[in-house]
Amino acid sequence: MRRKFVVFDVAGDLAHFRRQYAITTALSYAIPPRTALCGLVGAVLGLPKNEALADFGDDNAIFGLQIIRPVKTGHVSINLVQTKDNKWFRLKGENPRTTVRYEVVRDPAFRVMFSHPTLALELAETLRNGESVYTPCLGLAWMIAWF
Repeated sequence: MRRKFVVFDVAGDLAHFRRQYAITTALSYAIPPRTALCGLVGAVLGLPKNEALADFGDDNAIFGLQIIRPVKTGHVSINLVQTKDNKWFRLKGENPRTTVRYEVVRDPAFRVMFSHPTLALELAETLRNGESVYTPCLGLAWMIAWF
């Protein structure tokens, strides 16, 4: 059976693809893992997060990835705020904020190849029209991606 692929380029200023085994540190993969690609395509098509992961299972979807620009990493400090039970911090006189250094991919650019029996044509049409249902990002929500 022959499959048709949709091929598109995606880039951004920064990217962060958290390593799932790195709970206490903010390390990043240099390239987007399959789950990040599922989220990216799902955002363009407007699929809910859990539905995108289910629809793009190993049997349905095929992803390919090509690195367009050399991978450059760096670090950025992000201020995080404890939003749960702030009363505790106020009573103890502690600061509910903490600064964490995140590893990021700087100036990322990738070529994504995508095949799916039913959603590939819809993705091609959406990209051709320059549209996206949700804002596409490269990992974290504020790391906006463009096509």
